[in-house]
Order: sequence, then structure tokens, then C-alpha cells
Amino acid sequence: MRERRVKITVFLPALLAVILSVLFFGVQGAEADMGPKPSITLVTYNMPEDCYIALLENDGGAGSFMFWPSKINNEDVKQFLETYSEDGWTVHESPVGDFVFHVTGGTTTFFFTYTVPDPFRVLVVCPDLSYRVSEVLNQVEYNTTCAYDYATGGLKELHHEGDESRGNITKVSIWYVLFCLLFTLVIEFALLKGFRLPYTKRNLISFFTINVITNLTYTWFSVWGKPGAGVLHYFLFEVGIALTEAIFYIFALRDDHGDQCPEESFTYGITANVVSAVAGFVLLLIYYAIRKFPLLG
Repeated sequence: MRERRVKITVFLPALLAVILSVLFFGVQGAEADMGPKPSITLVTYNMPEDCYIALLENDGGAGSFMFWPSKINNEDVKQFLETYSEDGWTVHESPVGDFVFHVTGGTTTFFFTYTVPDPFRVLVVCPDLSYRVSEVLNQVEYNTTCAYDYATGGLKELHHEGDESRGNITKVSIWYVLFCLLFTLVIEFALLKGFRLPYTKRNLISFFTINVITNLTYTWFSVWGKPGAGVLHYFLFEVGIALTEAIFYIFALRDDHGDQCPEESFTYGITANVVSAVAGFVLLLIYYAIRKFPLLG
């Protein structure tokens, strides 16, 4: 009877993890653990009365959009953006929020997040398919604010005098990294009990050690290693992290009797990463909704 109960306890979370993985990884891209995500707040000036704006990345390829840009209500413009390629520069797309915005002139602010290109350019397209491309910008800050002037084509990063954290990617990122690490630890720590894994000294040391190592490794990759990486890069890297943690737990975690529990440990590792990923993704969506971009200046 106990064996049957254990199998059911392991099977249901495993099934949940698979379902959430398919829904989350298949549709939105990966986010194993709650890791820091880059962002670009773009303030635009002297914009045309009717046009569309997007960011360009230098990845050398173009094709159909993987994610549907909801702000495009002009099919010709959409096709133009999908197939645009000039000297290796193509439209950057992101699974979170919008990556193409409809502009109605004046001064407007736009918010791009989850994945952003580095370096990047700004592309502005009018309904008649005339377009203008900005100069190239290599941003300094991980979460940056930039200004683009349509009249001159100038693109620059903004820094606020008197704010010591801005303009210093190390200071900005450290606080972000600490928040994301704490967020991950709290969620995955609470899930230990759900898998009947006791808070013993061995389990706690194993839990904190592997989470700190994988979270900081992911942070290095996303902030300093390859900040302009696309969704596929994040997917492969983060799935690797989830599997690494799950396999580590097989050998490291023990049950109440001090015995190895490979099924529970592996299922916990996968489920914990999926749950913290979904929780972080929801938090990011809430933050995006609160910002309510684009904002009219």
C-alpha cells in the first residue's frame, strides 16, 4: 500500500511538471529558475503620426515571426517586418509583451523585456512601407533607458545625474540578481516538503549549494556572458540547468529514513524549476502590465 502511495505521489507531480513544461516552454520560451531579465525602455521623439516601431538585432536571419505581434493591424507592414533584413539586421522578437508598437506621433515611451538585442538599432516603418533605421547602440546598462529622435536618427543611452546605480551595470545587476536568487530559493524551498523531503542538514546544504551555483551561472550567461542571446539560447541553457539540478538531487537528497529517493528527488528537481519559472514569468507579466506601455509622454 505504501509503495502504491509513493508511486502516485511521484507520478502526479511528474505529470504536472510535464504539462507545465509543454505549456510554458513550448509557447513562451524557457526560464528555469527566476533569473534576471534584460529590458530596454525606449523614449522616442518627433515620431510620424502613423507608423510602427521595432528593435533590430544583428543575427543574420529573417523569416516568419515565432510570436504574434499584437500591435500590428497592417498586413503589409507585418510582412515587411517579418522579411526585413539589411546587412544582417533583422527584427528582434520577444515572447513577453509586444516587440512591435503602433505609434501615433509625438513623444512616446515603449518597454521591451525578457530578451532584448545587444547591440540594437531602431526601425520605424510607415504604412506606405517607407522606413528609417537608427544608428547602432551598444548599451551599457542591463536594464537601460534610451532615447531615439526620428528627425535626426540619433539613438543614445540615458543616464541620470545623482543616481549612482545608473550607468554602472555591476551595481544595477547585483541587486537584481539577489532578488531573483531569493525569489527562487523561497519557492523551491517550500516545495521540498511537498515531496516528503525533510529539512535535514544534508538536504538543506545540497539545496542551497546547487541553487546558488546554477542561479549565478545563469546570471553570468544572461547578464555578462551573452546579454543579447535569443529565446533559443535561453531555452537550451535553462533546460540544461533544470536537468543538472534534477540529476544532482538524485544523489544528494535523502528521505526521512536517510535513504536515497531517486524518483522523488528527480521529480522534485524538474517540478521546482517549472514552478519557479512559471511564478517568475507571471511576476514579469504583472510588472509589464503595471508599466502599461506604451505611455504617452
